[in-house]
Amino acid sequence: MKRVVCAMIACGLVSFGGAAAEEKPAPAPAIRSQAQFESAMADLQRQYAKDPRGLWEAQGNMARERQREIETWLGNNPDSPEAEAFKRELAEIIEELAEREESGFDEVDKADQETTQDEAKLNEEFEKWKKGASGGKDIGSLFKAGASVLDNIPGLDKAIEGMDELEGQMVSGAISESASRMASSGKSSGSRTAISASSLLVSEEQEEEDGDRPLTAADITPDLAPVLDDAPYNGLSWDYGGFDGEKAEMKGVLIGDLKMGKDGLSFSYDLDLSSWGLANEDASGALACLFVMDKDGKWVGGKFDWISSSRKTRDFKNIYAGYNGWDLSNVPKKTTAAFVIVSKDGRKRSNVITATWER
Repeated sequence: MKRVVCAMIACGLVSFGGAAAEEKPAPAPAIRSQAQFESAMADLQRQYAKDPRGLWEAQGNMARERQREIETWLGNNPDSPEAEAFKRELAEIIEELAEREESGFDEVDKADQETTQDEAKLNEEFEKWKKGASGGKDIGSLFKAGASVLDNIPGLDKAIEGMDELEGQMVSGAISESASRMASSGKSSGSRTAISASSLLVSEEQEEEDGDRPLTAADITPDLAPVLDDAPYNGLSWDYGGFDGEKAEMKGVLIGDLKMGKDGLSFSYDLDLSSWGLANEDASGALACLFVMDKDGKWVGGKFDWISSSRKTRDFKNIYAGYNGWDLSNVPKKTTAAFVIVSKDGRKRSNVITATWER
């Protein structure tokens, strides 16, 4: 019996005069960083370079493995400072896996092949144009030749590698051409399309320094008006509203996602009125201005209300009431509308966004 008790004491099952030492919790399993996961994905691309279907399946398996890895880690570390970042990555992975399930390999592979073929055609046209570039030919012809690629931003980015050799003025012209083509495709909102295209205006040195940073208020300047405006600002006729914003220049404010209803509109701010020194609910310094295409093909309109950063909807009560001359008698029931925000002093404005209006 004595030997049994001694053994129990040695094993810590019995103690005298003191509490048993607390067991330390097992360390949580380690988790790869997002960069390590992306590196592993890149290794798969090299490994399956000649086997697209094999790559598709391997990437899907690795994504599902990563999903389980993050879910396990979050279960053990719910309060970790890194938890939010892993939650965001997990949401992206779940969304990507759902898209893969919906599309299937054959559909994605077909789209990739078509994009590759279009890129090759555009690069071929670029090389032909490049040989005669000294003649100062319009670079817009290059983009017209490869218009089908312009609906796909990644394809466009690859196809125009090397364009930093060209004069800045020529590149600006090409961007306006491509942005117009992409906006007319209807596959993306005016602001998102324009932002993607406008990134081409950044110098190579600035691009290397900033990477894929989002636009800031300082980026929204008159130089980008041809890219960011869905309708030409100088073509708007300030007939109504008792205000003339004709001389306003685009600065600091970026809007998008215009939706027109019979009795009002809604939109979103990408960059709000704070860059004009206006507080979130301050509606004393900015004007909501609407223009509509009349039966003669003319943009008519003007101010119809005040607006603030907190207000992303406006009704048309003033317009229908004939506020300061507003008149829709020569405007079709279904037409195109353009919305822009202008500072009270008439010096600054947002970009112009458009949508169909049916009343």
